[in-house]
Amino acid sequence: MLRCAEYGIYERTLIFSLKYNGKKYIARDIAAMMKDRLALAGVDYDVIVPVPMNHDKEQTRGFNQTSLIGKYLAKATGKDFSPGALRRTKNTAPMRGLSPTEREINVRGCFVADEKCREKLRGRRVLLLDDFYTTGATALECYRAMTPDEPADVIFIAFAAKY
Repeated sequence: MLRCAEYGIYERTLIFSLKYNGKKYIARDIAAMMKDRLALAGVDYDVIVPVPMNHDKEQTRGFNQTSLIGKYLAKATGKDFSPGALRRTKNTAPMRGLSPTEREINVRGCFVADEKCREKLRGRRVLLLDDFYTTGATALECYRAMTPDEPADVIFIAFAAKY
């Protein structure tokens, strides 16, 4: 698991400006930070998979911030980008304010690998991308959903994390 920064007020403000104020240009800057962090760690990967968001929220907002970050990261690195590799099977409650156990229950079974994208993941090193990492519940559920597709490896990166 990699992070670009420790979760703090600056990181929270940056992501919230992207998510809730529509400042999409921030996604490009976050992608650049992720590219640098991955290079510094010597991480190699083949395909970028963003964590899918709640369908209703995406419709309301008009975009998925992790997909936007992933798109810019793919453009900057030349790596494959597979935004449809994972899908949410249900809309979940907001994670903010939930305990670690409540977070696990909230996301349990809510991700599934898209059958059309199976070959894009099989035998490849997958970079799973999200904006925040707090307890790991979302990352673990996404990993579980991808396991049947037999990726060679799954590396998780978040812009900011609380560990």
